[in-house]
Amino acid sequence: MNAVGITAEYNPMHTGHIWQLKEARRLSGAACTVVVMSGDFVQRGTPAIYDKYTRARAALTNGADLVLELPVVYAVSSAEMFALGAVRTMAALNVSCLSFGSESTDLSLMRRVAAFLACEPAAYRECLAGALRAGAPYPAAREEALVQVLCRPSGGALPSSFPSEDAVRKLLRSPNDILGIEYMKAAGREQFSCEFVPVRRIGAQHDEAAEHPGSEMPEGVPGARSASAIRKQLITASRNGKLPDLSVLSCLSPELASAVRLEQSVPLCPEDFRAVLYAKIEDILYRSGYNKVSAAQELTQYDDIPESAAMRILRLFDPSLSVEKFIDTVKTRNITRAHVARCMAHILLGIRKETADRYRRQLPFIRVLGFTQTGQQYLHENARSAPCPVITKTAGFGDLIPEDRHASALYRQIYRNKSGRLLPDEFHAGIIRV
Repeated sequence: MNAVGITAEYNPMHTGHIWQLKEARRLSGAACTVVVMSGDFVQRGTPAIYDKYTRARAALTNGADLVLELPVVYAVSSAEMFALGAVRTMAALNVSCLSFGSESTDLSLMRRVAAFLACEPAAYRECLAGALRAGAPYPAAREEALVQVLCRPSGGALPSSFPSEDAVRKLLRSPNDILGIEYMKAAGREQFSCEFVPVRRIGAQHDEAAEHPGSEMPEGVPGARSASAIRKQLITASRNGKLPDLSVLSCLSPELASAVRLEQSVPLCPEDFRAVLYAKIEDILYRSGYNKVSAAQELTQYDDIPESAAMRILRLFDPSLSVEKFIDTVKTRNITRAHVARCMAHILLGIRKETADRYRRQLPFIRVLGFTQTGQQYLHENARSAPCPVITKTAGFGDLIPEDRHASALYRQIYRNKSGRLLPDEFHAGIIRV
């Protein structure tokens, strides 16, 4: 049985995601759809708005056959690390096609950029270093270096065999295309041979509230709002003790909309974790005798926290600020907001460099959240050849998944504090069967 793989967060699951699931299966012709999904924390460095079990069930009800949890160390990391974890998981279970949302669907250009970034020629590294020294933020510096070297060959000529500057710039400013490039880089690094199946992104782009101008919605796909806009409206409504507008509910998958309407699912946001995060920062300061240089050395032991970010976090730390305001205060031209948010997630979840390095070296396990009959059959056919344990019951594997166990326990406790209800714990949550 052949399978198409999709990496997702479903944060929350909306009609655009359902469209992608259907299109990925149609375009690939696969018999099984495998989804590698972030668990209770996501790549933006924030908690998922709804727990992983709710989101996995929504995926299985709307076209997925097998939902696997992306380990939290990958899930809250950079796009490169995020893609590496997803690709390794799919390769381990012999997925033959990898599908992703794409603004351009220009596979040829994405492959070319991915191959270029994977080898990083000396001329590119020099241009990148020069742009960074000039004070450009990393994304802008990378874009300029790539355009300079890839689109402008020596001598000033611009033959037709070189991609246009406009096309490359547009590609590097499109978040889904950027992730697609990272999947290609990871597949090359892992020597994973698969077919790439881009699905054109429809509706609003990231952080847009309404329909994207000029975007035509296929029949049966209402809403056209971005996940960011939906999250904002769901959290605002919950904070005000109200139900979301019907226009918001219509964007969600049907069973999730029903759960929200009946108040069976309560959204979480970064502010709900503020006390725990700030207590950890306070503790680091206390143990260093409030010596910020010493405390910064401790912070840099967490993954992806450079000394410059550590010093800003400690110097600007103000317990009276909301988490979002604190992140906005710490960010700079060279330390993006997303990077700061991931720094906070690593502190909150205790993800240190040595832990992340272990995950960079190899995929330690595959965690199954749920499946349909088709997904169960596919898993049965491919699990035995996997290079790491495939976990369907966490009992007996607790020592193998300490980071995920901690992340889920924290999410579960905060959810209980906010909603008064318990989520399934890691050792008693069964496989979701649809």
